[in-house]
Amino acid sequence: MPFDITLAPSSCGSVIVAPRGDIDIATASRLRTELAATLTRQPPRAVICDLSGVEFIDAVGVSALVAAGQRAEGGCRGFTLAGARGRVRRTLRLAGLLATTTSSYPPQRLRRAERGDTPQGGR
Repeated sequence: MPFDITLAPSSCGSVIVAPRGDIDIATASRLRTELAATLTRQPPRAVICDLSGVEFIDAVGVSALVAAGQRAEGGCRGFTLAGARGRVRRTLRLAGLLATTTSSYPPQRLRRAERGDTPQGGR
C-alpha cells in the first residue's frame, strides 16, 4: 500500500491527520513535515493522529510522533494518537506513547467523542 496522508478538519477546531501505509525511514519525514505544518498554520485546538490505516511503524516513525507531541505541547495544543492496532499498537506501547494518549478509541468513536457524544471513559 502506498503511503498517503489525509487531513480532515472537525467542527470543533481539531484536525484529524490520517496516515495510510507504513511509517518507516522512507515515509516518516513526510509525516513529520505534515504534522508540523498542521500544528503551525492556523494552529488547531488539537491534532488527532488516526493510525488505523497504518500497518507498520519503525523507530523513525515513532520519533515523528514524539516530535509532533512535543510541538503540540509547546504550543499548548492537544495531540492524540488514535486507532493504533496490532504491531503498531505494540510498538507504541513499548515506546511508552500509549500511557499518555487516548489511543484506544477507534476513529469513528473519536469523532463522536470530539462532538461530545461519547460518555467519559466509554469504549
